[in-house]
Amino acid sequence: MMSNLTLGMDYWSLTLPRVIQGFALGFIFVPLSTLTLATIRRDKLVNATSAYNVLRNLGGSVGIALATTYLAQRSQFHQHNLVSHVTVWDPATQERLAQWTSHFLAQGADSFTAQRRALAMLYHDVVGQAQVLAYADDFWLLAILFSIVPLFLPLMRRVHAEPLASREEDAPGQVRPLPAPVD
Repeated sequence: MMSNLTLGMDYWSLTLPRVIQGFALGFIFVPLSTLTLATIRRDKLVNATSAYNVLRNLGGSVGIALATTYLAQRSQFHQHNLVSHVTVWDPATQERLAQWTSHFLAQGADSFTAQRRALAMLYHDVVGQAQVLAYADDFWLLAILFSIVPLFLPLMRRVHAEPLASREEDAPGQVRPLPAPVD
């Protein structure tokens, strides 16, 4: 029974979402970097790029920490709710325990050990279901947050590129290009 659970994942089930994610990241970070650094003068660009990367990494770390914390809290919440419905008087619980007990008895365990393993498997099932529900909650929270972000786009300042001539005059210490050869 457990082998059916572990064989449900193939190579493309894991690879395809990662390929799509990697492709989509280019559409996120390039415009984000452009918007962030477009108005910075060239002499300050190195420091601005460093500060931008530090803040981007810090924001990503904080976001991951918050999502993981929310995931753990929701998993505990769902586990508490699910366990409150699993009782020895519930017919579905009794049936599930009997199935697991007979499974372990068929594998050669004694009656006491089979019952303890059946309880452990029931607990394992509850924890697994609680984690699935917690991931669904986390997904919906992130989906809502990411759907709200585009509402802030009209509030962003429009970036206008400066003409090249004015940029060359403003950048002190910049090396001028060599003149074209004369024939």
